[in-house]
Amino acid sequence: MGSPKVEPPQLDSALLKEGLEYAEKNFLSEKSHLYLDKQVLRKNFDLRGKDVLDFGCGMGSTSLWIAKELGARVDGYDLDPNHIAVARELNRKHKIPGVYFELRNIIESSIDKQYEFIMINDVIEHITEEWIPDILDNLL
Repeated sequence: MGSPKVEPPQLDSALLKEGLEYAEKNFLSEKSHLYLDKQVLRKNFDLRGKDVLDFGCGMGSTSLWIAKELGARVDGYDLDPNHIAVARELNRKHKIPGVYFELRNIIESSIDKQYEFIMINDVIEHITEEWIPDILDNLL
């Protein structure tokens, strides 16, 4: 089966707008599906000034929130070019410093940087069992 493929973005302006609305709600609202995640991070982790990897960052809501609310520097990697397009656009709109989004398959393109905190949120259901050893080799 091999590693996951990285495809070019397929978003038209209507889909980009829809993705932005969804991601922005999750980023800004305390009443989104990320409510519990935000509470756990806020109460249990001091990420101020730390380098954080948001592995499988999706549309960037959590990455942006961590940078804005917790003061971390965040690199968000995802395989989905549509998600990265939305994340970058959301960051352009809100201008949160210290956040970088990249379309990356870490199995094929390893990570050189050391992180003090790695987020793997809402990702496991997208990973096949055969990818796990390579992912862990590249993250740890």
